[in-house]
Amino acid sequence: MPYLESLGVPGRYEGREAIEGFFRFVREVYPDMDLENVKVMIDTPEHVFAEYEFTAQSSKTGRTIHALFFGRLIAEDGKIKLLRESVNLVEVALGVFPNGLADYKAPSEHKA
Repeated sequence: MPYLESLGVPGRYEGREAIEGFFRFVREVYPDMDLENVKVMIDTPEHVFAEYEFTAQSSKTGRTIHALFFGRLIAEDGKIKLLRESVNLVEVALGVFPNGLADYKAPSEHKA
């Protein structure tokens, strides 16, 4: 999820341990998260592209958020080679920051 970097969360995870840690973090924030309304648009042995969403209460803020994702998966030799997802960052901010977007600070590296 490359856009998570704008919220101070790494947008790339490599290796089993790093990916497992990320999903553990997500489950801590959204313990009752279940993906729903999965719509697969591309499905071949090597590529999958889908939309999916969830509605869940954040353990950090108590807010219930609704997030729509889309993801692309590329497989090679039966293993995931690439998983690239995107999510609504406004909903993520509402679920992670106590004051929602009011707590957002633009990274100093970004220039207008």
